[in-house]
Amino acid sequence: MSWNEGKKTFKAGAAIEARRRVKLSAGTTTTPPEVEHAGAGEDYIGVSEYAVETGEDIAVRLKSAEGTFEVECTVGTAIAVGASLYGAANGMVSDTVSGSAQFTALQAAVASNEHIEVLPV
Repeated sequence: MSWNEGKKTFKAGAAIEARRRVKLSAGTTTTPPEVEHAGAGEDYIGVSEYAVETGEDIAVRLKSAEGTFEVECTVGTAIAVGASLYGAANGMVSDTVSGSAQFTALQAAVASNEHIEVLPV
């Protein structure tokens, strides 16, 4: 059995952008397992460390890791410090309610595609 300390290597089942929420790909049979962007309202296993193309290995910071995360956001209204953030399309986070809250914003954001510091819920 292998152990990790907050990061684990997976295989990209599709192109993955940096600092986005990812989930295991349905029906994955590869070793390591494939991941893809988590969608709006979907749960996630962690946040991608960098961008990769389909089939490449990717380091994922697992959601169980200690500390804060940096994630890419899409802004419904201006995101304020302390705002609850939810899973948005393409692995991003948003202040628009979709499913359960996944993070609390530790930085403000006024434009989409900003990377902000967040605390997992």
